[in-house]
Amino acid sequence: MEKPLEVAAIIAGCNTLDDCNRQCTEKTPSACVSAGRLYEFGHSVPADPSRAFQLYEQACAWKYAGGCYNAAVLLEAGKGVEKDLSRAQQLYAQVCQLGSKTSCGRASTLGSDGKP
Repeated sequence: MEKPLEVAAIIAGCNTLDDCNRQCTEKTPSACVSAGRLYEFGHSVPADPSRAFQLYEQACAWKYAGGCYNAAVLLEAGKGVEKDLSRAQQLYAQVCQLGSKTSCGRASTLGSDGKP
């Protein structure tokens, strides 16, 4: 049985994975993150964390904090992408500058000892 679209996709204004992907190609970063979450967790599609990472990075390139944060989480965990704590720390720091206390904490932790 196919898992339903999660709330994040609906909030981004896309109703299907195809719609999220289309909006992402039209430079709507929230749709990229929504599609990424669908791929990351296998909602309406087989789980593909590598594809999720690509979508998060695209949103991050457009200065969308949610994309940067989610990409950092995958980099930190080595989920769908090679583990890269230095890059994860950089992305967390970027999101921290936008006011995310959670990201500030992660950036500080990774920056201080290099370990999660």
